[in-house]
Amino acid sequence: DCPYLLYHNLLHTRRVVAHSEEIGSYYKIDSRSHQVLVTAAWFHDTGQLTGDVAVHEERSVKFMEDFFADQPFDPGLKADIAKCIMATKMPVVPH
Repeated sequence: DCPYLLYHNLLHTRRVVAHSEEIGSYYKIDSRSHQVLVTAAWFHDTGQLTGDVAVHEERSVKFMEDFFADQPFDPGLKADIAKCIMATKMPVVPH
């Protein structure tokens, strides 16, 4: 946890992940969509750790891409996770 991140901290991320899992279960989304949703939840605020908060979503996507760079990970899945992370950018315009 970073002292300057009073709200966007590990506890917040764990809660977002838990709620994402609840939402996914409630709506009975398929396993791929569940993977996208929960992975995006884990990474969604990592960009808050460095740099300008206004572009933290872009950095969060970069952190996610870097994390999976050396692993056999479906590029289409990675792109969908990135879209899900970017859906939180203000003003919010999810697709």
